[in-house]
Amino acid sequence: MIKFQTVYGQGEFDICNRVINIEGNSIKLKERLIEGENRLYLKLSSKCNLMCSYCFQQEDLVHSNMFSFLDYQGILMNLSNSSYDRIFLFGGEPLISENVGFINLIFNIFTKNKLSIFTNGNFNEDLFNILKLHKENIDTVIITIDGPEEIHNFRRFNPNGNSYKIIMNNIKKLLTLVDMIDIQINIDKTNVFTINKLFDGFKEYPFLKECQFSINPVKYTSDSLSTIELYDFYFKLVKHYKEYCISLNSKTFINFIDFLGGKPIVKERCGIGHTHIFDFENNIIYACPQKMVSKVGDLNYNGYKLDHRKIDEYHNISMKNNSECQSCFYSLFCDQGCAFEPKKVNCKQRTCTLLTKILDNISLFFQIK
Repeated sequence: MIKFQTVYGQGEFDICNRVINIEGNSIKLKERLIEGENRLYLKLSSKCNLMCSYCFQQEDLVHSNMFSFLDYQGILMNLSNSSYDRIFLFGGEPLISENVGFINLIFNIFTKNKLSIFTNGNFNEDLFNILKLHKENIDTVIITIDGPEEIHNFRRFNPNGNSYKIIMNNIKKLLTLVDMIDIQINIDKTNVFTINKLFDGFKEYPFLKECQFSINPVKYTSDSLSTIELYDFYFKLVKHYKEYCISLNSKTFINFIDFLGGKPIVKERCGIGHTHIFDFENNIIYACPQKMVSKVGDLNYNGYKLDHRKIDEYHNISMKNNSECQSCFYSLFCDQGCAFEPKKVNCKQRTCTLLTKILDNISLFFQIK
């Protein structure tokens, strides 16, 4: 039993029976499970026009590819006919001048698909014109901002200009092309205290209210926030800036909010069993966008081969197919189970604490009469 306190009064969540009670009003919740999305990442190269201090790709193996992007037409045509739910342009930074030919080729081949793009937002007019040419085939543009201008420019340094102002200019132009821009704000202990100033500064850019925002924790560094610190910060931010649509990149948060809202839930801890990153620079295929060591295949201009045994192994881990997790009532909401990190001790208590924090703040997301 999880006890919590909201503006509506005291509540209890019977996690075993999936029943919420707030001041005598009971709600029985049902779980609806769905499969995770099949995702394809097209990693054009590891090259980037910024120098970010925490980049997880800095240690990626990079070699000079003996093939040109035209050599991969056959593979791309094959992939365009595959059953991927979402397709991403990925890097490094995909929107750089060296990738113009490759980007054009991809859009010309994937004519039946909507592509999403991960970008640092520091692209030039030539790249914008390419996006404009293919705007009907763009789904979402995901752009990173790390703080107010001086903080962002320090953390995501552009040796050729003001990274922050370039991003703002490009977002304004992109909003004329695409329906969805997702602004990711990467936070850790070195910039978390500046994020309120960042949102205060957004008043100068009223078009940003058309965007979605995602609070994204920087992982795998000594400056990473604990999950508890992340949640406390997030709820304070949402309370203070209600005019913006702000989400939190946390498996526990996403699944529990969807569960409370009656939406279907993806059981897997992450999408590693459904994800293929085709790295055209190193001629390998891997399964976790943040871990190049998650290799599941190889490719060259003749074709590619996937290691389905390894993919199944990763999927089995992500599904938490072990006796301890399968018998745990918290398993559906627990964010543990990364194939590359040791399991945290007391994960039940940890998940219970996170769920309590969400329930304490339920009024931020749902109207309960």
